[in-house]
Amino acid sequence: MRSRDVADLGHLAGHGGGLQADTSDNATWRLVDQPGFLRHLSEMVASNPPVSSQSRFLDPDWRLDVRPPAGRRFQRVGFEGIDPDLANELRIALLVAMAHPSSKRLSVSSAGPLGRSLVMLGGWMTHAGARSISHLGEGFGELFMQALFEFVDLIQSGTFDSDAGDWDPRQQLEQRPQSWGRKGPSASLVEESAEGPIHLWDMRVQIRGLVDAGVHGAPFHEETAHKVARSWGEMGDAATRRLPPAVQLILEAGARRLMGTPATDVARLVRDFADRYRECADRDDAATAALDGFVFSTIAGEAGPWWTASHDYDRHSPFQRIVRLIHLIRDAAAVLVLLAVGMRPQEFLGLMGGSKARRLLRTDGGDAVGDRRQSVPRSVTEMLSKSGYTVLLVLNGHVFKRERRPRPVSWLMGGRQDGGADPVALEALCVIEALHEPLREFAVDGSGGMLIVDFVDARDPGYLTMSHCSSARFSHSLQRSIPLFAGFSGLPNRDAGFDYRRYKADGYSLIAIYQFRKTWAQANYKLEPALLPAISRQLQHKRPEDTKRTYVTNDPDYLRELDRAVSAHTGLLVREVFDGDLGVEGTMSDAIDEVLAMIGPVMSDASQSELWRTRVARVEAGPPLDRLRPLAGMANLATEIDDGPGASPFADAAPRDGPAVMRTFVAERRRWLSDLDAGQTDLGRPSRDRALIAARRLNECGFPIGGLAEGLAGVDGLEELRDAG
Repeated sequence: MRSRDVADLGHLAGHGGGLQADTSDNATWRLVDQPGFLRHLSEMVASNPPVSSQSRFLDPDWRLDVRPPAGRRFQRVGFEGIDPDLANELRIALLVAMAHPSSKRLSVSSAGPLGRSLVMLGGWMTHAGARSISHLGEGFGELFMQALFEFVDLIQSGTFDSDAGDWDPRQQLEQRPQSWGRKGPSASLVEESAEGPIHLWDMRVQIRGLVDAGVHGAPFHEETAHKVARSWGEMGDAATRRLPPAVQLILEAGARRLMGTPATDVARLVRDFADRYRECADRDDAATAALDGFVFSTIAGEAGPWWTASHDYDRHSPFQRIVRLIHLIRDAAAVLVLLAVGMRPQEFLGLMGGSKARRLLRTDGGDAVGDRRQSVPRSVTEMLSKSGYTVLLVLNGHVFKRERRPRPVSWLMGGRQDGGADPVALEALCVIEALHEPLREFAVDGSGGMLIVDFVDARDPGYLTMSHCSSARFSHSLQRSIPLFAGFSGLPNRDAGFDYRRYKADGYSLIAIYQFRKTWAQANYKLEPALLPAISRQLQHKRPEDTKRTYVTNDPDYLRELDRAVSAHTGLLVREVFDGDLGVEGTMSDAIDEVLAMIGPVMSDASQSELWRTRVARVEAGPPLDRLRPLAGMANLATEIDDGPGASPFADAAPRDGPAVMRTFVAERRRWLSDLDAGQTDLGRPSRDRALIAARRLNECGFPIGGLAEGLAGVDGLEELRDAG
C-alpha cells in the first residue's frame, strides 16, 4: 500500500472521518494517554477526576468511551454491590491496565471485559466478607472460578436461592447464566472471567504502589488466561464452524443476484428519498413520496419484479420499508466482502467512505475496457503486480482488536488482467458506497466519513439521523436479511459430514458473522497448507502459529475434513499410478475398489500382486511415487521387492506386505458388505474380522483409509472399524 493512501486515511479520520467519533477532551481514550492522569488512590478519591465523557472516578457506574467506530460506543463497568473501599482498589486496578506505563496499555474496548472480571471478583469478595485485595492469597482465582461454576450449576438445576446465602454475580456478569452454555462456560467466557485475578497478580507491584494493598499469591497454577480457559471450559472458538460448501454456494449465489438490478433499484430509491427529505424535513413523508409510484425492475431471465408488495408486512411504515431494503442490499454485499477478504466485522464496519477515480483501468495505461466502473471506494488502492500484467486491488483500513490506537493495515481483495472482470468484493464495496453516499450528510458524532452509516432511532417520527453501525446491530441485521436472499430448505439434513439442519431452520438465520472469517481461512488452508503465513497476514494475526492454533488445531471437525481430503487426494494419485487417469473422486478405498474391479476379471490374484509391485516399485525417485510418500506412506506399501535401484528409501521404516494387506482389506470388506446386504450378519462376521485386522495393519503403516464405515450406521463392529481406520 502506498504511504500516501495511509496518510489520506489518517487525514480523513482527523476531520470527521469517524475514527475519532468522540471529540470530547474527557473521552477515556484521550484521558489515559495524558501524563499524570493515574495517581495514588487517596488523590483520585479527593479530586474525583473524570474517567470518561460521562463518568467520574467515584461514580458507581462507569461508561468508558470506546474509540473504534464499529463496536460499542462505550464500555460499561458497574461497581454497584461492592464494598466501597474494595471498589476503589478495583477502580485503580482497571486504570492501571489502561494507563500505567509498565502495563499492557489496553485499549478501552479490551479493558471492558477486564473491568467486568474485576467487579465480578469484587462481588464475590464482598459476599465472602473480604474488604481489600490484600485478603487474597495463593489460589484465590481457582476459588473464584469454582464459585462461578457452582452458581451456574445452581441456576441450571433450579436450586439457586439467594435467601439461603447463594452468591449471585448477575449484577456484575451482565450476561444471562444461559450464555455460559448448557455444558458449562465456553472458553471465551472462562478466559474473560480469569483475566481479573491474573491482572491483579501480574501487576501487583504497580497496584500496591497506588493503593497500598496487593494480592499475596498467584491465582492459578496456570500461566495465562488462555490456559485457564482450556482447563476450565469448552473451547469457545470450536463452536464457530466454517460454512459448509453447499451453504456457501447458495449464500454467495443469492447475494450476487442482488448486486445487479436490485442494487441499482435501491440506490436509485435512496437518492430520491434523500432528495425529498431535504425538501420536507420529515423522513416518513419523504419515504412515502419516494415509494409512491416506484417500480421495481425485473432481473434478466426472471418472470417478474425482484421485489413485490408481498415482501412487505403491513406493520412496516414506508420509512421502515426503505430501511429494510437498504439493509437487505447492504447485508448481501457485506457477505460477499467478508467471504472474499476474511476481515473481522468491526474492521469492515470501520472502513472509510467516499469515492475516487481509478488509477489503473488498464495495465498498459489505456482507456477503460467495457463497462468497468470509472471510480472505486476511497479505501481501495490499485497497484501493478511485479510482472506488470495484473492489477492488484488492496483494501485499506484499520485493525482495532487488541490495539490501543487503530492500526492502519491492508487486505488483498484480488486482482484482474486486461479484459477481465473486477473481483466480486470490489463490486460489492461499490454497491455499499452507492447506497450510503446520499445518507452521510445526515450523520452525527463524526461518522460522516464512514463507508457504512446506520439509522439511529429509526422508529422515531420526523428526523433522519445516521451514525456508526455497531457490530451487534450489523450481526442482527444479517440474521434478518439472509433468509430473504438465500434459501437452504432444499439441502438434506446431513451430507458429507455436515449437519445442515441449523441452516434450514425457519425464522432468523443462525449463520454467525464470524463464520465468514473462519470459512475464508479454512478454505484457503485446505487448498494449500503452505499458504499459512499469507493467511495469517490477511487475518492480521501477529504470528502464523496463532492462526494455526485458532483456525486449525482447535477444530476437530475441520481436522477430520483435512484427513478426508488427504485420503481423497491420495486416491486420485493411486488411480493415476494405475491407469494414468485423474477422473476418479472419493476416498482411497474408493480408488482401490475401482482399480481392482477394473482389473479383477482379467487378472489372477498373483498378477494383481505383481501389478502392485511393478507399476510402483520400478518408478525411481520422482513423480508420482514422491508425491505419494508425504500423503499416505504409499512408498512403504508398494515395496515388496528386494533392495535395489528401484527400492523405496523408506523400505526399512515399515513392513513390506502393504499390497497383500490392501488386497485382503478390500476383498474381505466386499464380502462382509455383500453378506450384510443379503441379511447374513452372522455369516459375514469372519470377513468383518479379517477386514478389521487388515485395516489395523494399514493404519500401523501410516496409511489413512477413508470411507471405511460409510453407510454402515448401526452395524455390529462399526466402532471397531472406525477406530482402526
